[in-house]
Formats: sequence, structure tokens, C-alpha cells
Amino acid sequence: MRNIDDEIVKAVEKNPGLSRGGLIKQNSPLQDRNKQYIGLRLQHLCENGLISKKGERKGTRYYPCTGSGMYDPVGFMKNKQTSQKIIDVFDEVKRMVVKKNQAYGDSIFKPSRVFYKGSAEPGDLIRIRMDDKISRLIQGDKDIGSDEDVIKDLMGYCAILLVTMREDKEPPQSSMRDYFES
Repeated sequence: MRNIDDEIVKAVEKNPGLSRGGLIKQNSPLQDRNKQYIGLRLQHLCENGLISKKGERKGTRYYPCTGSGMYDPVGFMKNKQTSQKIIDVFDEVKRMVVKKNQAYGDSIFKPSRVFYKGSAEPGDLIRIRMDDKISRLIQGDKDIGSDEDVIKDLMGYCAILLVTMREDKEPPQSSMRDYFES
């Protein structure tokens, strides 16, 4: 995701429900760009699930995405502050995972296998990466919360593992329980 995309996502999160013109007017980094270019970036961000839109043409309004892909202005928990913090963390991780996937060209699903030549299911390869991240946490800081990158990577790998599990047409050779019990 390019810098302008980050600015647009931040602007939408800060001002949900605005039109393209409203977003441009209220956010100085966007004012230096062509309106049509901003429109193309908004369309791209919607297609990649980073923001959502309601309406068509001049009535289009842009909203941050939640896990369901729809903006929920009421909230789904009693403590709205905590709910918003949770949404913010997942949105941040979502943007990171999409950005890395675009930058690395789906390498997690199609690894180059330069060093590892053996066979493994995609889910197993993801679990190996998760093990590496957990090892880094164990060997690193005593305060697990200080290594946000590792934690966000683990969250991202969990999401990717779910995608893999849902896409597998054959039944998995091992369940998560088998994985943790071995």
C-alpha cells in the first residue's frame, strides 16, 4: 500500500461517512492530489477490503472496515472505547498483512523453496512461520507486549492460516489440536 493509500485510510477512519470531496477538503495531504486519482485509490482500497463504501456516484460515502467488512456506527460491545481500540488494532493488522502480501507477491502461499525442498501443506508452512515468531518472543524481551511487530505478525499469520484452511479442498492431514499436542 502506498503512502497516499495510508493517508486515505487514516482520513476515512478519522471522518467516516464523508464523500470523496469531503475527505479531500478535510485532509491537507489529499488536497495536493487530483480528485480522479483519489477516486481510483478509494476504489482500489474498497476492492481490497481496507475501506467500505455506501452509495453510488455522487452519493458515495466511505467508511472504515470492521471484520465483517461493514461499518458499524453503533458498536457491538457495551464499552465503545474498548471496542474501538480492538477495531483499530485489527484494522492496523489488516493493512499490514495486505501490504506485505502485495509487496511479497503471495509468497506465503507460493514459497520460493530455495532452501526447503520437502513437501508441506500451506497450513504447515504457515505454522512453521508462527513457531519462528513465538521463538522470537520467548528469546526476546521479557515484556511480551513490547514487541508489537511479532504480535502483529502472529495475528496476521492466524488470519492467513484461516484463509488457507478455508481454501483447502482436501481435509487437513492434522488438526490444530494434533499440532499442539505433538
